Amino acid sequence: MSIAELIALASVRSGKRQKALAEEMGHSDSTRLSKISSGRLSADASEIVYLAGAAELPAIETLARIESERHPELAGVWKKVIAQDEQWRKRRDSNPR
Repeated sequence: MSIAELIALASVRSGKRQKALAEEMGHSDSTRLSKISSGRLSADASEIVYLAGAAELPAIETLARIESERHPELAGVWKKVIAQDEQWRKRRDSNPR
């Protein structure tokens, strides 16, 4: 998934325009997401995680996918992060309180 696809999906699923999403993230520049989508700016991890939530996607997995696409040389690191997250979820789910 590209960052542009994530922004579009977040907008559709949340029912909000990019400007509203940017404002919710605390950005005074209402065109920030448009600039990120077009590649003129780079999203940081917090923005990706916020957009994943707006798009109703798992945050860690979405962050890992975006970062793997942006930095293919680090894809192995992100695969490990996803595997660790999955292991944690399985342990959590197998130990109900």
